[in-house]
Amino acid sequence: MGLFFLGFFWFAGMAVATALPIVMGARHGVALALGIAILCILALQGLHFSAGLACAGGACGDLGALMDHIRLVLASLTGLGLVVGLGAAWMIQRREGAEKG
Repeated sequence: MGLFFLGFFWFAGMAVATALPIVMGARHGVALALGIAILCILALQGLHFSAGLACAGGACGDLGALMDHIRLVLASLTGLGLVVGLGAAWMIQRREGAEKG
């Protein structure tokens, strides 16, 4: 159950974090959104590497398999959140343009 909530909030956070710079009118909003996604992927890699170091002695059981699964799921949700965030920002900007025009 906890992994479900982690996945949901990771996806929602990615969607908001990638849409916000574009909606707020940042000069290079898409580059910022891609940078956020890349930093999240690097953070996942760091988490996986740390768990690997902690379990180097082999006394962790199935933690390595769980970390592999979490890393793949969160990386997929990062990509999906990026796409949804960029799509939402595009729709918001299009709607704002129609209201002003």
